[in-house]
Amino acid sequence: MNQIRKRVLALLKKGALTEAVIVAAEFTRRNPKMAESYGLLSQAEEIAGYTKAAIKTVSHAIALAPNEPGYFLQRSRLHLKINAAADALEDATHLIELEASQG
Repeated sequence: MNQIRKRVLALLKKGALTEAVIVAAEFTRRNPKMAESYGLLSQAEEIAGYTKAAIKTVSHAIALAPNEPGYFLQRSRLHLKINAAADALEDATHLIELEASQG
């Protein structure tokens, strides 16, 4: 996973946005039960400007890892980008509850 993450982030850094999304999507296709693959793909989609796709993708990560707070934070932030404040608040509230229960 670390090698793919480094490759995708390097592609994003040099502005090869479409290639980064393709590499991350292919990795996700080959690892459909790995929440981290969806998280990486969502990050690439967001940076490439595909906010709604990124929301859908990070939602898959949440379905696979419902106790991972980072995915709720990411989705909340993405909802704010598209002016979906109620959805962002719902994710932020869930994140706070999740953190409180794990604390």
